[in-house]
Amino acid sequence: MTERQSGDVHTLRLPSGGVRLTLGVVTGLLLLAAVTTACEPVPRTSSSVQLVGTAVAGETTVPGTAAQRSATESAETFLAAGPVSRAGLLAQLEFEEHSTVDATWTVDRLGVDWDDQAARSAASYLETMPFSRDGLLDQLLSEGFTQEQAEYGVRQAGL
Repeated sequence: MTERQSGDVHTLRLPSGGVRLTLGVVTGLLLLAAVTTACEPVPRTSSSVQLVGTAVAGETTVPGTAAQRSATESAETFLAAGPVSRAGLLAQLEFEEHSTVDATWTVDRLGVDWDDQAARSAASYLETMPFSRDGLLDQLLSEGFTQEQAEYGVRQAGL
């Protein structure tokens, strides 16, 4: 096995006929930039290398394009501000002029517990004003939570 390092990029080549891995480290995440076997052409330029996965605590996710990473950053900022439904987060990202494809890609990969978001939203409403069970359920539904998520949120809020 040979290793070549260039900045934060490592290229490992296993003995003849083996697998070539190109790895990069970005903000503490290990990025798998290319995996090629002896049967596949080896990328010649950085522009031909396509990011195909991120290894984080044993999980693999796709890091995405610059636009998708931007949408992810926007989504994380919005989620940090307070609870939101999946539909509400998609609408917010599209309002911020992220494409539907990038917004959907982001929301599908965030790993958000939408039931928890509904429960947090229900609790937040009850902190500011009284609601009947049906009124709170309607409010959560109007925010884009599914029927099941809204019912879960209402139950968790004690109504």
